[in-house]
Amino acid sequence: MTINDLVNRPELRTHYLCGKNNGANLVSWAHVSELPNPTAWLGEGDLLMTTGLGIPQSKTSQQKYIQDLIDANLAGLMIGENMNAPADISELCRVAEQYNFPILMTHYGVPFAAVTKTIVDANHKKEFERTNLITKLYENARIGILDLASKDFIVLLNRIIQGEIYILDPQSLENWLPRLTPIPEDLKLGVLALNQKPFHASTLIKKQKIDKDHVIQTIELSLQKCLLVVKSPDIDFSVIHHLAAIVSLDLEKNKLEFQRQLRLGGDFLGDMLNKRISNVNIEKRLLELQLDLTSLSAVMVNYVEGHDYETFFFRKNIPALIKYQGDFLFILLERDYVEQLTAIFPEIGVSKLIGDLDRVQHAFNESKFALQSIRPNQAINFYERMNQFSSLLPFSMDEAERIYKETLGKLIEYDQHHQSEYIHTLKVFLEHNRSWEETSKVLHIHKQTLVYRVQKIHKITGRSLTKTDDITTLWLALKALDLTKDNF
Repeated sequence: MTINDLVNRPELRTHYLCGKNNGANLVSWAHVSELPNPTAWLGEGDLLMTTGLGIPQSKTSQQKYIQDLIDANLAGLMIGENMNAPADISELCRVAEQYNFPILMTHYGVPFAAVTKTIVDANHKKEFERTNLITKLYENARIGILDLASKDFIVLLNRIIQGEIYILDPQSLENWLPRLTPIPEDLKLGVLALNQKPFHASTLIKKQKIDKDHVIQTIELSLQKCLLVVKSPDIDFSVIHHLAAIVSLDLEKNKLEFQRQLRLGGDFLGDMLNKRISNVNIEKRLLELQLDLTSLSAVMVNYVEGHDYETFFFRKNIPALIKYQGDFLFILLERDYVEQLTAIFPEIGVSKLIGDLDRVQHAFNESKFALQSIRPNQAINFYERMNQFSSLLPFSMDEAERIYKETLGKLIEYDQHHQSEYIHTLKVFLEHNRSWEETSKVLHIHKQTLVYRVQKIHKITGRSLTKTDDITTLWLALKALDLTKDNF
């Protein structure tokens, strides 16, 4: 039903005050409101009915009142005759005429309920079609969410609504999931223009006509923090809400499945590193995961609690094995994906290409070495690109092994043969700035016992913990030892 249809109904006793040129505006619903700004509770194509209580007296306020209705893309304004409207609404009509916005005057004796009933009866067919469309969406969603990948599921929904669906990052307007069909550049510009238009804070769905046959509508999917964009014939707001719920459900289902696979992959990586699985089974599993050791690197990053790295890997669709261990994330992935990790991890250590199974553990030691040798403002440190001038620490795993064995080799052997803890005592003593009291508390030993242990360390290593040169040598040797240890 159009505005003209309402005016032409003799029983409604309604005539134009202004805006007759847009009498072809479709009326989807009629709503009574006496609020100063009723647009937050009205949708595009709605007809606002008022006795006039909400219409302001001043010309400036009337300008704003009618402009809000125009900006909300209402079908028109209907005022009850001889009721509560200001005596002078000339400014209201002037602005409305400027934008060809229909303002109607309805006879005092015609109840607004009669207008609403007329619109409801006329729109009964449209309501039937809307209900059928929503039913069809859910029937297909029940099957599609279970059986189809997100890209294929979106294609299915596109066929049902006879339109196009895109899922975008709200800030960049790039695909929220890169594997989905990208939004055309002209449509992206339309979304950008729509986002820049002023809308009421409570507006959930933004809408704009882009040609004579299509509109674009956007709604934020709050659970995924992404933007759903729909290009289609003029679909009702209620259908867009149902569509948003279905798409959000599909994304969440796929994300949960990705997280489940990520955790299984982490367990598998842990089994690899701790040699709890045979090489035959490792090769079989890697083949199933389509991971080729000749193109994989071991990557290590510092773990930050609360950092949602799982969502990042899901959105980017990066195939990887990830294991959380202590303060680190151990990641096994193709070298080509490493640069993308800088978007979420500030410092990254990368091993040489692994090549074969015998190098997996060693590769993670390389990545740890690269991470701990990283320089200020350096995002990625590749093990094979390091040199002896990049750090005070050793410049290779072989160099680290030589340093710690040369300085601490005898002390390590003594601990192994006598089940003593002199290496640990030395480490704690230096970490606590050679404080006898603090070190004794941490080790839960008497101070005199600590004195004995320090003397024994001096005797075995030939290094005194009172001389700066010896302290520096011992500290660097401990660091070298730490770099070469397997912490899996």
